[in-house]
Amino acid sequence: MPETVMILGAGIFQLRIIERARRLGLVTHVVSIPGAYPGIKQADVFHPVDTTDIPSVVRLATNIRPRAIVTSGSDVCVEAMGAANDALGLAGISRSIAQTISHKDRFRQFQNAHGIPAPRCISASDSDELYEKLQELSLPVIVKPSDSSGSRGVSRLMNRSAADTSSAYELARRHSLRGVVCAEESLAGREVGGNALLWNGKIHFAAITAKHMDRFLVRGHHYPAELTDEQQRAVKAAVSDCCAALGYSHGPVNFDVFVNGTSATVIELGARLGGNGTTDLTERAFGYDIETEAIRVAMGQAPLLHSAAAVSSCGSLVFGSATNGILTNIASECELRMQCSELVSLTVRLTIGDTVPRMTSNADAIGYALFDLRNGSDWESASRRIELALSIAVRGGDR
Repeated sequence: MPETVMILGAGIFQLRIIERARRLGLVTHVVSIPGAYPGIKQADVFHPVDTTDIPSVVRLATNIRPRAIVTSGSDVCVEAMGAANDALGLAGISRSIAQTISHKDRFRQFQNAHGIPAPRCISASDSDELYEKLQELSLPVIVKPSDSSGSRGVSRLMNRSAADTSSAYELARRHSLRGVVCAEESLAGREVGGNALLWNGKIHFAAITAKHMDRFLVRGHHYPAELTDEQQRAVKAAVSDCCAALGYSHGPVNFDVFVNGTSATVIELGARLGGNGTTDLTERAFGYDIETEAIRVAMGQAPLLHSAAAVSSCGSLVFGSATNGILTNIASECELRMQCSELVSLTVRLTIGDTVPRMTSNADAIGYALFDLRNGSDWESASRRIELALSIAVRGGDR
């Protein structure tokens, strides 16, 4: 009988990991709530289970007995993955570690307890508590849900007025499963992201991306990240130190780090691969198939070595709609390539006629494009050309 892999989530960021698992000869059991998720059709077996329902995910895993459990692009199912790993004795994240890194308030407490640099942070369970605790922090502060991803519910608070505090709290609260809201001081420096792979307690492979943000929306990434060798070492050391203190030794790591001079501060750490096209981009830039190797690690197998080579210049663009409505037009990959020869690939989760949300978080994205950066072309100019050529049109919506 072929071995099985359990994949939590069925969105566009799980498509590559489903396909890579099949290449390894594994039967893919995809777990997700029902809906218009492309991974459902790609699954060998689909299970309509909410990935945040930990007891149900554990029961399902106990019945399936997969060789590995993996996910990509979302933090909300990581605790369930850890609980199922514990129940089956599988390699990968444990539930206790997942509980620490999947909740921003707990992660900040962990960093402080272990002497790991972190922004000053408070948490609150109601607006009045947030208003009171804000007095401890220097403005501006970032207000966010404790347990969400994809920039959902995040805002910047520039003052301590009761009205603005209440608005920021309510926005974040709507996106928190636990009903806990965090606020933390802004950091100076430059934010970078990336993916890494741990094996035997050491970083086996790491790729650091330059991030492009529109307020709190991730609009894309590019390689190389244009960091000095010393800054790259600082980023990797900061991620490695966090993982070592956690006791997390085998598996993928998605990270966001602020770099200021030669110092690096970990902002987010996820025991899964990143979304927004970062894994596709990593393979394009480094020639390293990090999804396949993450599956190997989850199965308890040593990942392949990465043969060091020059990093190819390439970028990703995450795109969406400025309004709610019905999608009436979007260029096909073939049409887009005719206008933008630098295009590598186009991944779209919606089709013409589908309802489109206004893009207020990365969860609202229509899709993403990968492209090469040729002859000194920069990310800004290349992404503008591609976004114009996509010709996205939406009818009947409100901003």
